[in-house]
Amino acid sequence: MAVMATITQRPSGVWEYRRRVPDRLRGHLGITEVRQSLDTKDKAVAKVRVVAVIADVERRFAAAGQVVTLDHRSVVALAARWLASRVAADEASPPDAETIDRNLGALQDRSEGYGPGAIASMSSTVDELLIAHDLPNVDQVSRDALAVA
Repeated sequence: MAVMATITQRPSGVWEYRRRVPDRLRGHLGITEVRQSLDTKDKAVAKVRVVAVIADVERRFAAAGQVVTLDHRSVVALAARWLASRVAADEASPPDAETIDRNLGALQDRSEGYGPGAIASMSSTVDELLIAHDLPNVDQVSRDALAVA
């Protein structure tokens, strides 16, 4: 089957790379098409830049097709990165005491230790963290361990 990938010129004159996501990867990546600006209006420059973009997209597609199991060290490292980003965000714009109490109360109500409620409440956070680190297809056991961490 042929790969559908093109470079097209936007109305602004800037060239972009477009590639259809293979059907088997759509559930893993959550998108149907990759679109990336090549940041140039010059077609010759766009043709040079697209080579690196294609390589990156192919790497992402290959990674998305494989189920990854995280070891304990990786889970801890990812959780530490998430915590550091939360601390930085709270230092930049501290939440008020009422917001902190409300969030802690909601988490305690759902959690009952490290049960399904606590893990489910972290689901979207875990998804965002894994996608940010190019790990879109991680097994459920690893996802749960990351949610707990």
